[in-house]
Amino acid sequence: MNPESLNRRVLCLLMPGSMLAASALSAETWTDTRGKTITAGFLALEGNKVSLDMKGKKVSVPMEKLSPDSQKRAQMLAESPVRELAGSLEPGKEYLYEIPFAQEEKQVVERRIRPSAGLPMQPILRLSVTVPPDFDPEKPQKVIFVRATISGNAGSGGHRIAIPAFMEAAQQLGWIIVSADNPAGIPRENVLDAATLRTACNMLEQAWPAFRSWTFATGGFSGGGTSSVHAIGGLHQAGITVKGALVGGSRFYVYEDLANAYKCPPEKSTQVKYFFSNGRRDNLATPALVQDVISKMQAKGCKNTRVEWHEGGHSFYRPHIADALKWFAE
Repeated sequence: MNPESLNRRVLCLLMPGSMLAASALSAETWTDTRGKTITAGFLALEGNKVSLDMKGKKVSVPMEKLSPDSQKRAQMLAESPVRELAGSLEPGKEYLYEIPFAQEEKQVVERRIRPSAGLPMQPILRLSVTVPPDFDPEKPQKVIFVRATISGNAGSGGHRIAIPAFMEAAQQLGWIIVSADNPAGIPRENVLDAATLRTACNMLEQAWPAFRSWTFATGGFSGGGTSSVHAIGGLHQAGITVKGALVGGSRFYVYEDLANAYKCPPEKSTQVKYFFSNGRRDNLATPALVQDVISKMQAKGCKNTRVEWHEGGHSFYRPHIADALKWFAE
């Protein structure tokens, strides 16, 4: 069948509408019950019809004409956080969503996830967002992607379990908190982590068009501190330049992973402000190990390094969170 004939068959499903008044989500492939496809952006689920954007034209497709997968996709997108995040948000409230990965990321995710007890294997992104008082997406904002220990295993709460530690400082200093989790939580899985962060950033940009121009940081404690360095690379792949990373209680030197695993060039990663927060009596991330990590990073060109000590052991010292966020905002 030639392309022109195929287009005619696909378009026979569509009921032409007016020019678009609302903003569509990114274009993706939709399949009908006969296996034919079109490329269009989702607009809304209106009764038993799916409204789509085809090159600036609104078209409506009866749900029963779509394949089961496309029907499920439409239903999930109808509950997309974009609609809510673009509206009025309550400061300090955690907005938690489970949303499908973008189609181009779905195959990446499905290849990387591993079966694990209690974990759903659908390619679902768990996105959590908290905004500060006086949040206005029309003005420049500050965003921190928080990280939990190791990769934030989705079965045990994911990266979002790090949110409470950051809440007070973020609310006081005007930072948005974001966590993004994949279905499997594979430790140091750079391909899956990058796909997760790309999908999260794409979704947030759809809600807040100026999103990518804002100020960004990462942060976490222990394995989350290590993961906050890796997140610089994942966010780089999402088109985000990170200004600061709060590395709490971490003893591992992973800086070179940014170039080797995430393809983040040194001219980007060396400009990040690295704030190390550690206890003088930490028997895991000992002062000697932390100083060794900092020395290695400085030798690689990371001159914006800062270490602050507290008198405790292997614990996250909350006052250092505020100190780091203030420094990143300078």
